[in-house]
Amino acid sequence: MKKLITLVLILLAAIFSKAQSTNSNDHSFIENIGVKINYSKNFGFQRDPLPDLLDWKPKNSSTFRLGLSYDWNRNKKLNYNFNLSIDWLTDKSQYIVNDPDFDSNSIRQNFSYNGTVYFIFETQFLYRLNKKGNLYAMAAPQINYFLFNDPGSSVLTGTNNLNGYSFSLSRTERNRIIRPSLALGLQYDLNTKTKMRLGAFYSYSFTPIYFGEFTYENSNGVTASGDWEFNGHQAGITFQIFPFFKRGSN
Repeated sequence: MKKLITLVLILLAAIFSKAQSTNSNDHSFIENIGVKINYSKNFGFQRDPLPDLLDWKPKNSSTFRLGLSYDWNRNKKLNYNFNLSIDWLTDKSQYIVNDPDFDSNSIRQNFSYNGTVYFIFETQFLYRLNKKGNLYAMAAPQINYFLFNDPGSSVLTGTNNLNGYSFSLSRTERNRIIRPSLALGLQYDLNTKTKMRLGAFYSYSFTPIYFGEFTYENSNGVTASGDWEFNGHQAGITFQIFPFFKRGSN
């Protein structure tokens, strides 16, 4: 893993070095450095069937991303935009128990989990779509890097004190250390003195962001077990600002 990180850093340094020696439109190296903000929703949850009396699904999973970018104008049609970001992922799941023997006051139905932090390496290929050169089609290979891969587990239980009914849902969770994905979208440069860029995108994850197993049982003799995964596909918006870039500067 250390070798991979070292290789990525060397490649980024080589790209930035080459970009500095071939600056587009005579802009300096620092003028092409930007700050990127990203907000998106994650989706793509699948699991083996559970009994009808229990429903479990993510209610809200959002991502906030902050990072640095470098914009390299290769020619009149093509731009490269390199990004290194930190991604905060937050999840909220909903559990609904439809068993008439269950006391709905004994358990919460919404659960929020601690945020997960990822590092994102992204290379955007931007192809100009109009004569003004401010609208781009975007394709961006991404590498999502998670620092740890320790399995986690949680147990959800409930009891009805009137009739002794109880249930238990045990869940084991694992993470992908390296998760490749591909983003497609549009980018638009705003007509402002300082360079700003808005974008919308859809990102397809080639491996699940989370995966694991679950086991369910209750005191009425109902049992179930299986696998589940959260694919981590994303749809969202981005904003980039290049604070040192001034239009018309040499």
